[in-house]
Parts: sequence; structure tokens; C-alpha cells
Amino acid sequence: MEQPAAVDALDAAVSLKRPDRRAHRRTLRGDEVGEQRVGERNGQQHPVFADRAPAVREVPQQHVHAGLDAGVMDDRHVDRERARAAQAARDEHADDLQFVLRELDLRGVVLVAWSMGTTVSLRYLQRGGARVAALVIVNGPLRLTRAPDFPHAMSPEELNRYLTELRDRWPSGERAFQSDTLLEPDPAVVDWLYSIALQTPLDVALRAVREQAKLDMRDALAALEIPVLAAYSRHDPYYPVSLAEHIAATCRAGRSVIFEQSAHCIPIEEPDRFCAELRRFASELEGGAA
Repeated sequence: MEQPAAVDALDAAVSLKRPDRRAHRRTLRGDEVGEQRVGERNGQQHPVFADRAPAVREVPQQHVHAGLDAGVMDDRHVDRERARAAQAARDEHADDLQFVLRELDLRGVVLVAWSMGTTVSLRYLQRGGARVAALVIVNGPLRLTRAPDFPHAMSPEELNRYLTELRDRWPSGERAFQSDTLLEPDPAVVDWLYSIALQTPLDVALRAVREQAKLDMRDALAALEIPVLAAYSRHDPYYPVSLAEHIAATCRAGRSVIFEQSAHCIPIEEPDRFCAELRRFASELEGGAA
């Protein structure tokens, strides 16, 4: 991603001020990890919030492609009242993405969407998607439940069972859920993911999933004209590898890559190969533009 020259002079957190008086906190982590993070919570600045955040922290500097900057944007925290008013707030999240890309004057962006970030990214692209040159979908849904013409998801019964267990076994059930996202759970990593997950109140988490279940992003995907890479795990407990193949076949310029040594958390479980595939995808874009 191209980056304004002024960014190089920043070595601490700065704020991107919004007209509605909220602020996105922007943090440059330095050369060691090459990370730039933006996030917002409850109308206040915050350093970390979302399970997508580890993707860049796990990237050693040698994996950063020459001339390619890496950054992470966290979903905003949705409090109880705003969850009631804004459903799953996917449009609001897409607005956040638009604001950040515009405010930082980022162009030619390769947008990497992990898990539920897929919906936010597709919604942003559906609404115009300025500044984005390509999309990478990492273990994310097009819809949460199966349809007669879409077998690449869980059944409605499976989703209801998941929501019931999440409600009845909270908060211990959430820790088990986070453990299931890893092929070989490391207790320290599970504790870390669990601590992040608990920042979202139970009623908000349940409502967000129910609202997500109403969405079907297949038309948004089919309309894309930009290159799309579908990166999925052989052992993901939620989304089958057939979904990656479906995405690649649906998109005008789509392809898929399957990871064999991870469950849901590819950037954490297979960081070296994940970064290599991102570099390869970015290189193909550069080659095509040459």
C-alpha cells in the first residue's frame, strides 16, 4: 500500500479525528514488525480490539514485501445500545474502513479480510470500494448457513446449537470456542484470544452472529472485478475448503490456496506460509500492472 511521506516521521500513536468526534487511534509499531494499526472503541481511542489483530504482529520484517507496507484495522467495539440500534453495524464498519483509507490516502490497497471481516470488506467493495486493488479472504463466510444452492456453510441447526451453547456455557464455553479455532491449541495463545473475546458482552456477541446470519454476500462477491485470493484451512471448524473453490470459481479473477496445518487462525498458525502467499499475490498484481 502506498503511504504518505508524513507517516515516516511518526513513531508514536496518533489520532484520526472524525467529524462525529470519535477518533481512530493509529499506532506505528516500528521496523521490527512493520505494523500500523487503527481502531476505535466506544467513541474513544484504543490500542487493540479484534481477533484479526495478530495477523501483522506475527509477520517478521523479512516477510514484508519490498515496497509493500502492512497494516491492520480492527473492528470498532459495539456496545449494548449501539448493537440494538445498528444491528450488526456492518455498514458502520464499512464506513470506518472508507474513512481510514481516505484519511491516510492509501491507494492500490490489497485488502485482507479474516473471518467476519469478510462481510465488512465485501460490503465496502459493494458500495464502491475506492482505493482497493485486490481482496484476500481468509476463512470467512459468504453466508453463515447453507442454502439449496450453497452447501459451503453450517446447517441452521448447527448454528442454533452453537448459539445455545455459547449462551448456556458462558464464559467457559467461549474459551472452548477459542481453543477450537487452533489446530494445535497453545494454552497461552488460547488465553490471549479468550481475553480479547471477553471484551464483547455476551448479548452483543449473540446479536452480532444472529444479524450476520441474515446476510448473504454472494452477489457482492460475484460483482467484483478486482483479483480475489481465497485462503482457507483444511481443518477450519466453520468453513470448508469447498468455499475457497467456490469463491475462486465465482470471481472474474479469483484463485484459492489451501492451508494444511491450521484451523481457523491461519495468520497465527502458519505465519510464514501465509506471508509468503500474500507476497506472491502482491507480486502477481505488480506483474500484471507492469
